Amino acid sequence: MENINVLVVAPYPGLVELIYGIDKEELKGFQIHIERGDLEESLNILKKYEKKNIEFIISRGGTADLLRKFSSVPVIDIQVSGYDILRILTLLKGYQSRIEMIGFSNVIQNFESVSSLLDMDISYRVIHKSNEVESSLKDAKDKGAQIIVGDTITVRLANEHGLQGVLITSGKESVLEAFHSVKQMYAIAKTGNESTAMFRSALSQMKNGAVITNKEGNIQFINSTFQKILKLNNSPNNLFESFPFFKRIKELKEKGLPIVYQIEVENGYRFNVDCGIIRTLESSANQYLFELTESTKSEKHYGLQIVYSKNILDVYPQMIMSERDLSEAIEKATYRIESSRPVTILGEKGIGRRIFVSMLADKIGSGTIVEVEINHMDMKTLDDLIDLLMKENTDTFVYFVGIEKLTLAQQNRLVQHFEFIPPKLVFSFISTPELFSQNNLKLDVHLLSDLLDQIIYFTPLREREEFVEYVHMFLVQNNQKYGKQIVGIRPKALELLKSFSWNENFIELSGVMEEIVKNAKSEFIEENDITKLIGMVAPMQPFSNNLVPININQPLEDIEYDIIQYVLEKYQYNKSKTAEHLEINRATLWRKLNK
Repeated sequence: MENINVLVVAPYPGLVELIYGIDKEELKGFQIHIERGDLEESLNILKKYEKKNIEFIISRGGTADLLRKFSSVPVIDIQVSGYDILRILTLLKGYQSRIEMIGFSNVIQNFESVSSLLDMDISYRVIHKSNEVESSLKDAKDKGAQIIVGDTITVRLANEHGLQGVLITSGKESVLEAFHSVKQMYAIAKTGNESTAMFRSALSQMKNGAVITNKEGNIQFINSTFQKILKLNNSPNNLFESFPFFKRIKELKEKGLPIVYQIEVENGYRFNVDCGIIRTLESSANQYLFELTESTKSEKHYGLQIVYSKNILDVYPQMIMSERDLSEAIEKATYRIESSRPVTILGEKGIGRRIFVSMLADKIGSGTIVEVEINHMDMKTLDDLIDLLMKENTDTFVYFVGIEKLTLAQQNRLVQHFEFIPPKLVFSFISTPELFSQNNLKLDVHLLSDLLDQIIYFTPLREREEFVEYVHMFLVQNNQKYGKQIVGIRPKALELLKSFSWNENFIELSGVMEEIVKNAKSEFIEENDITKLIGMVAPMQPFSNNLVPININQPLEDIEYDIIQYVLEKYQYNKSKTAEHLEINRATLWRKLNK
C-alpha cells in the first residue's frame, strides 16, 4: 500500500517535537509533512502545499476549524483527551496563584468535569469566538488571575498581558488517534495530484537574512531567512514602517558614523545589521540592502555599539520582581522620568534589568528601546552619540550599559547634556546599592550624585522566596516547547536546584530548566535528571564568593577572554594590575583583548 500523504499543521512548537519523537513504526504507512503555524499562519502553509498532493491534514482546535473552511482535502482534528486534561490539572495543582481557564464550551466542559473529581477550584470562562479572548483576559486580570489556561492564541495573548499562559497540550495518544482516523478515512479519500518540487529563488537560499528597499523603505526583495529572523509570517510592504530602527540605521550609515549596529530578537539572539547602498544612475533611485548576520560571543566590539530590540519581553515579566517590589520600582522610575532625570538600575547579570526597561517602555513610552553599549571611546565618538540622542523621540527609552568605561571627563560631558536630551535615559550597572553608593565603579562625582536618588535594585535569584514558582514557570514553558507532559518536580530535585548559586540568575535557570525538560524521560523531574546535567550546563556550583562563573562550553579563546574580563573588572579596568595578576605583560594583554 502506498504511503498516505499527510500534512500536520502544529499550532505550537511542542506538538512538532512530539510528532518527531514518535517511533517511526507507530507511524508506518504515512508520508508526513510537519509545519508550525497557528490560525491565519496556517492559511499560508495551506497555500504552500496546494500542489503537494496532500491527501489529509491533521491539526488542532481553532486552526483545524479554519483550515477546514479553506481546504479541499479532509481535515482531522487532534482531540483533547482525558489523559491531556489529567496532565494539565496535575501540573496546575502545584500552583498557589489564582488560575483561570478560557476556552470554547466543549473543552471547558471536559475540564470542569475532571477538575471537580479532583476537587480543584478553577475558574472558567466560555468563549464562542476567538475575538472574545482579549476582553476575557482583561477581565480575568482585573479580578486577580495570574495564570491563564487555554489554547495557543489565549496563551500568546496572556503572555502579552503579563500573565503566565499554560497551553493545553496534546499527548502522544491523542496524536496517534488522529493518525488512526486518517487510516480509517483513507479508503474513501480520493488521491490528489502528484506533488511538484518547490521552486527556490537565489535570494531565499542566501545564508544571511537579506532585504532590499528603496529610500522610502518599500520592500523590493526579501528572503526567507530575513523573515524567519524577525518572525514575519508575511512580508510587510514597508520595512521602515514595520521596524523604524532600520530607517535610523540607514540615515546613520549615510553619515558614516563609526558605530556597530545590532538587532536583538527573542531569546537574546543578536544579529549584526549591515546597510549597503545600491547605487543607480539616478541618485534619487538608490536602493538599500540590509543584511543580518548572527553575532557570536567571540565578536568583541570596541567603541560604540547600538542595539535595537525587536522584543526583549522573552521571559515572563512577572518573574523579575515580586508584585509589590515591581510596583515600587515602576513608581520610582516614573518619578525620575517625570522629573526629566535618568533612571538607575542595579543587579547581577541575567536578573531582568533589560526586561524591566522593556516594561517601562511599553507602559510609559512608545515601546521603542535603543540600547547603547559602551566599550571605551574617544571624545569625538561621544559627541556623535550625544548628537544622535538629541535627535531621538521623547517617548524613546535609551538604555545605557558600560557608562563606567568612559573617562571621568567624558562622563562629565554627558552629564552636562542630560537636561537637553529628549529621550528617557536608563543607566544599568552590575553592582549592589551599598557598593554603588561607595562609588565602587569610580564614576564622575556629578554623575554618581545624579544617579544615587531612587535606585532600583534587583535581588539575586538565590535570595528570593519565589524560586519554586520560577522553576514551575520554566517547566510549563519548556513543556510547551518540547511537547512534554511533565507534571511536577520531586522534592529532592527541587532542593538540589535551590543549592546552586545561579550567578547568571534567570538566564542560567532558563537554560538549565530547558535542558532538564528536554532530556527528562518521565512525568516527574527526578534528582537524577539534574545530576546528569552537572558539567554539561555551566556554571552550576553551590554558591561561594570565591568561585568565578566561567562558561567552559565555548572555545578556549572565549574562555580566556572571559577570565581576562573578570580580572579587569576586579581591578577596576587597571591594565597594569590586570597584567601583573595574570603574569603577562601589557602588550600581551592588549593583543588578547583586541583579538
